[in-house]
Amino acid sequence: MHTLEKYLIAVRPWSFSTSMMPVLLGNALAYPSLRAISIIVLLLTSISALCVHAAANLFNTYYDYIHGVDAPLNHNNNNNNKEKINDVDSIDDRTLIEGLLKPNDVVRLGLILYTIGTIAFLFLTNFSSAKEPYLAIIFFGALPLSFLYTGGIGNYLFDFLI
Repeated sequence: MHTLEKYLIAVRPWSFSTSMMPVLLGNALAYPSLRAISIIVLLLTSISALCVHAAANLFNTYYDYIHGVDAPLNHNNNNNNKEKINDVDSIDDRTLIEGLLKPNDVVRLGLILYTIGTIAFLFLTNFSSAKEPYLAIIFFGALPLSFLYTGGIGNYLFDFLI
C-alpha cells in the first residue's frame, strides 16, 4: 500500500459528510439573501472544515491508541485462544493498530491539517460577508473542541461512560 493511501485511510474520509452538510446547508441558506453563491467562500469553508475534521480524526486515532481504547488482539499462547483487549472488529480506524503509520506520523499530519484549516479560515475572513468576530468565535471555539474531545476531556468522558 502506498503512503498516500495510508494517510487517506488515516483521515477517515467516509466521515466527512458530517462536516460538509453544514457547509453546504449554510451556503444554500445564504443564497436567498445574497442572491449568489461565492465559490471562493464555499471552497475555503470546505477546506477549513475538512482539514479540522481530518485533524480531529487523526488525534482521535492517536489518543485512542495511546490510551489503549484501540488495541490489537492479545494472543494467549497457553490455550491458543484469542483474547480481545478491546472489540477490534468495531474499530473504524486501524491505522496505528496495524502499523500502517507511526504515531508521530499521525500527530504530524494532524498538526499540518490544523494549520491548513486555520490558513483557509484566515483567507475566508477576507471573502465572506459574515462579520469577522462571529466567524472567529465559531472557528476558534470549534478548533480546540475538536482536539479536546478526542485528546483531552473526551478521554474522561469515555471513562465516565464505561
